[in-house]
Parts: sequence; structure tokens; C-alpha cells
Amino acid sequence: MLNDIKIGTRLTALLTMLLAMLLLAGGMGIYMLADANSKMESLYKDHLIGVDAIHRVDTLNMKIRTDLAGAYVTPEAADKKLADIEGDIDEIGKDWDVFMATHANPEQVELTNKVVAARKKYREEAVAPAISAIKSGDMAQLKKIIVRDVRPLYEGLSAAISALLEAEFKDSKKTFDDSAASYHTFRGVLIAMIGCGALLSVLLGLSIIRGINRSVTELRGAMVKMSADGDLSARARVYSQDEIGQSATAFNGLIEGFANIIRKVLANADTVSSTAAQLSASSLQIAQGSQAQSEAAASTAAAVEQITVSISSVAANTA
Repeated sequence: MLNDIKIGTRLTALLTMLLAMLLLAGGMGIYMLADANSKMESLYKDHLIGVDAIHRVDTLNMKIRTDLAGAYVTPEAADKKLADIEGDIDEIGKDWDVFMATHANPEQVELTNKVVAARKKYREEAVAPAISAIKSGDMAQLKKIIVRDVRPLYEGLSAAISALLEAEFKDSKKTFDDSAASYHTFRGVLIAMIGCGALLSVLLGLSIIRGINRSVTELRGAMVKMSADGDLSARARVYSQDEIGQSATAFNGLIEGFANIIRKVLANADTVSSTAAQLSASSLQIAQGSQAQSEAAASTAAAVEQITVSISSVAANTA
């Protein structure tokens, strides 16, 4: 079927298919990059920023606990420790707002609520009373609060934060795994498309080359045979209806026309030869008839001469 399509059309189809495959592969590649970039951006904005904020909250809570103990151990540095604690509380509020602005799934919402409750309890029942004790200079009360409230409430808050961090890490890993799976899927599809496109291009290209070579070889062979032995009965086999196949058909028609002309010339030559033979025979008959007439005339002249001699002799004897 392809052999009946023009070569130009087949080449155009091949180039069009290659261009389409190139555009499709490029489009899928761009889409893959955009999708990967979107997932990495989501991973950063929705998870990594939140994880970093939670980690800073946990670190600052630990620092507050350490500063409270430092204020008890070194009362002369209590004012500085108090200023650091108040600054850390402000930073914790800012970091917590950053975390709350990130995406959260239902599991994270539940864990977040637990952290909020533990943080509130730690701040109101441990940190705030300890700050009041520092401001009042009551170190005994501060020690009591540190031992009775700060340590256990911090441990509860730290455990809640650790659970939330673990959920964040788990969700981050899921997002990364989904991105990797999507990438591998698209890569497989892209490789398959490129492979199929390359295979189809090779098959179509080989089909075009094979068709052209076969038709050209057949046409050249017929020409070489006629040139070598002058055999006008040779014909080029027509394999297709493309430009070369049409050329072979036209060539066969041309040679058939030449052969017909030569057959007519040979037939006319036979007719002329036969007519010439007939004319030659007629000329021979005419020549033979002329010779017979000449001989008859010579015989008649001899007879007339004898008669004349006889008459002369008779005349002489009479006288």
C-alpha cells in the first residue's frame, strides 16, 4: 500500500512524524520538569519550611528551659536570662505562625492541636510562673517550679513536637516518593514514545529506501539488457505506482512503441523485397522474350535473304 503513495508524500509523512514525535517528547519533557518543580516547591513550602519552624520552636523551648535553670544557678545573670527568655517567647510565636501557614493533612491537624495544648500548658503553668519568680527574686520558688512543672511539661511538649515532626517527615517522604514515582512513570512513557517513534521512523525509512532501490534497480537492469543485446522484448517490472513506478510504466510503453515501429518497418521491408523479386522475374521474362523475338527476326531476315537470292537466280536463268 505504501508503494502506491508518492515518494514526496512518504518523505513528508516521515518528516511530519519525526517532527510530531520531537514536539511531543519535548512537550512531555517540559511537563515533567514543571511537575517535578511544582512538587519540589510544594515539598519546600508545605513541609521543609514547616519542619524548620517546628524544629526552631523545639530548640527555643529547650533554650528557655536552660535559661530558667541558668537564672537559678546564677542569680546575678537572672535579668539577662529573663530578657533572653522573653525574646525567645516572641520568636516561638513567629515560628509557630510560619508553621501554621503551611499545608497540613488531617493527621497533622490532630498532632498540631496536641502541640498547641502542650505549648499553652507549658507556657502558662511553667514558664509564666518561673518568669514571675525571677522578677520577684524568689529563687526557691523558681527551683520548685523548675523541678515540679518545667521539666515534665517540657518533656510532654517535646514529645508532642517530636510526633508532629515525625508526621511532617512522613508526609514529606510521601510527597517525595509520589514525585519520584511520577517522574519514573513519565520517563518510562517518554522512553517508550521515543522508542516507538524511532522504530516507526526506521521501518518507514527502510520501506521507502527498499521501494526506491528495487524499482530503480529493475528499471536500470532492463535498460542495461536492451543496451547490451538490443532485445526490445525486455520490460521493467513495475512494483509501485509512485514516481519511479510511473516512470517504469512510461518506459515500458516507450519501448513497446519502438518495437511496434520496428515490426512495421520489417514488415514493409519484406513487402518491398517481395515486390523487387517479382519485378526482377518480370524483367527476366521480358529480356527472354526480347531475345526470342530477336532470334525470330534474324531467322526471318535470313529467310527473306534466301528468297531474294532464289528470285535473283530464277531471274538470271530466265534471261
